[in-house]
Formats: sequence, structure tokens, C-alpha cells
Amino acid sequence: MVRSVQWDRVAIYLVSIENGPSVLIKDKRPHLIGARATIERVTRDNGSIFYRFPE
Repeated sequence: MVRSVQWDRVAIYLVSIENGPSVLIKDKRPHLIGARATIERVTRDNGSIFYRFPE
């Protein structure tokens, strides 16, 4: 669920993961606060993990 948003050219969303922590996601597309959102967990070649909204 999208909990909050901060906007400065690119929005930074605070998203709650069901039964888990919250994560920050940068995205240029608008998402409604309170809306359920699908996110993807991505692992880079160097082992770092980040989350994003699917394309």
C-alpha cells in the first residue's frame, strides 16, 4: 500500500509491504496514496537489492 509521497521532479513513494517492512521507491508516474500497489524486488549484479513499480 502506498503510504506517502514526496515530489521533487521524481516522486519518492513510501510503500508498505504486506507482512513486512516499508520501502522507498522512486518513480515518475503518479500513484495514489492509500492504493494497493504491485512492486518488484530487483537484485543487481553486485548483489544490491532495490524495489520498483513494474513497467
